[in-house]
Amino acid sequence: MKIAIIILLLLSMVSCSSNTGKKDLTGKIIQKYPNGQIKEVILYEGNKEIARNIYNENGEIVKKVGNVPDGVIRIYYENGIVMSEFTKKKGKMNGLFKMYYDDGKLLLETNFIDDKLDFQKEYRKDGKLKVQSDFEDGKLRLSTVYWENGGIESLITFKNGKITKSRSYDNSGKEISSQKYSYKEKPATPESRK
Repeated sequence: MKIAIIILLLLSMVSCSSNTGKKDLTGKIIQKYPNGQIKEVILYEGNKEIARNIYNENGEIVKKVGNVPDGVIRIYYENGIVMSEFTKKKGKMNGLFKMYYDDGKLLLETNFIDDKLDFQKEYRKDGKLKVQSDFEDGKLRLSTVYWENGGIESLITFKNGKITKSRSYDNSGKEISSQKYSYKEKPATPESRK
């Protein structure tokens, strides 16, 4: 969510500056649910919104507005360095979506297969891996958080968008906590059986 807010602020600055003769806003804004699933993707080209996809908490598209042309879409910082880029093929996200720090170093890379998330990696400013999330059929399956020394800080397993297990480790690799989660399904009501 923090990254989405940063993107919104940066895009606002780029949008305002484009009215004073600077580069046009071209790219996308991604908002996420607390569980890491994408909530909304808004695409811009030449300062105009050209498309918007809205997703439910399970990662399924519930509403599409507009149409995104095939090709590479890039958003730039005011200093001309690429902020983010992705490729659209046959109307779907396929391949890597990359986001960069303002100095050009890689911040985030997300792989899509036919509009579904495959994996996501977030990096620290020094280039070390901070968080890696793996998806299955577009749904979050496993999230791994790393200490600055490269050791695993936590492992969180998901099923159907819900946490099923979490483990935490100290910075020397020793497990310090482990938790399993279970969710009881509500029994069917007479109305739901009809």
